[in-house]
Amino acid sequence: MTKTLESALVDMYTELIISYAHAITFFRNYPNVGLARAAWLQFNCDFALVVKKLRSYARRVNEATDIAQLSREEQTSETLAAIQGLHKLKIDDAKLPCYCIPYGLNLRFFDRLGEAKDMKTILDPVDLKTQKTVLAIHGLGDASKTTT
Repeated sequence: MTKTLESALVDMYTELIISYAHAITFFRNYPNVGLARAAWLQFNCDFALVVKKLRSYARRVNEATDIAQLSREEQTSETLAAIQGLHKLKIDDAKLPCYCIPYGLNLRFFDRLGEAKDMKTILDPVDLKTQKTVLAIHGLGDASKTTT
């Protein structure tokens, strides 16, 4: 259990408990929902917001769980450490279009260690003195280019 996972679970469970309490209060105050149409419409809108929040919390829980599972494995813990180290780097002079790919961790992905090693060798900033290097990845669709 990591702090991130614990925080995401607490947020999700708190939202669930509050929504249950709200539903119990509503149905106690309005036992005949047919007569309280306006109150029902408001409750319905509130419920839709709760569902939206719960989906967001569930995504956070899934991401935190995936990261916790991957950090237990030796190779992926190195990858996660490298990703966290990238947040410390600042590239101010980059004028190229740069994109952040908003995908979560894919547990069904089988990495290609040889290709990853080649990319690391080519793009390693320690080995690059003053020369900037560009690497293009190409291939057929669904060949895990994005995940690599």
